Order: sequence, then structure tokens, then C-alpha cells
Amino acid sequence: MVKPVFVLSIFILFLSGCASLSARNKTLLTMAASGTAGAIIGAQQNSHKRENTALFATTGAASGAVLGLLVFDPDQEKTELRTKSRALEKELHSFKQNSTVVAEGSSTLSAPIPDDLRGLISPGKWRRYKLDQWVPDTEENNVWYRQTEKFEVIPPATAN
Repeated sequence: MVKPVFVLSIFILFLSGCASLSARNKTLLTMAASGTAGAIIGAQQNSHKRENTALFATTGAASGAVLGLLVFDPDQEKTELRTKSRALEKELHSFKQNSTVVAEGSSTLSAPIPDDLRGLISPGKWRRYKLDQWVPDTEENNVWYRQTEKFEVIPPATAN
């Protein structure tokens, strides 16, 4: 016969990898699985089967709840997400701080379109920014690129 503890440990291993469940649902499922395993163990006792089944089931469910609270910690995930969010906000803020508008206009009324950019522009507005910043590569951690220019084309429907 397969040991219930082994089945429970395999169940918890598969459950912990499921990203579609919240920490609360994972904890409740762990409690249910632990309670079921405890009931199976309790039912195998020779004397006082009902009492032992209830005792082992409640003990299993309680230990599953404790295990679920320790393993499926939602606060740790929230902290990691907040840290990433703050880092992205700082990067975005520094990008906005370091850009300066060098030229802007519309393709028909204001400043003429630079010759090297004529193929990119349809009627609307445009802005050319000068930048001076280093940006990390998304693929490799040890590679950085220097950004020196940004060109923004505003379509006619949104040009104001």
C-alpha cells in the first residue's frame, strides 16, 4: 500500500507549483489533503477507529494549515513585486528627467522635417529629444547601451 504521507508530499509539491491558485486557496487545499491523509492513517488503527480517524484528520488539517502559511507566503511575493515596481518607476523617472526636446513641429506648418527622418513621418507632429543615459540590456546583465537620441511621432488624430 502506498504511504499516505508520500502521496501528501507529492500532492503538496504539485500544488506549490500551480501559479493559478492564490496563497489562500493553496493553503486550503493543503489542509484538505493533509486532513484526508490523516483520516486514512487514523482509519488504519485497530482500536477506536472513529476517534482515531477524527483525531488524525484534524491533526493533519491543522499541520497542513501551518505548512500552508509557512510555504505559501503572500507577503514575500508582494514585497518582491513592490521592489520591482519601485525600480521600474525610478528608471522611468530618470528617463523622463534626462530627455530634452531639441526640435519639434508638424510636418506641414512648423519647422521643416529633417532630411534623415522624412521617410518615418506622415502628417502630424513630431519631437526630437537629445538623451545622455546608459540603459541595461534586457538579455544580458553585463551589457549596457548608451542612448543619445529619441524621436517621437504623434499621429494626426492625437496631435494637439
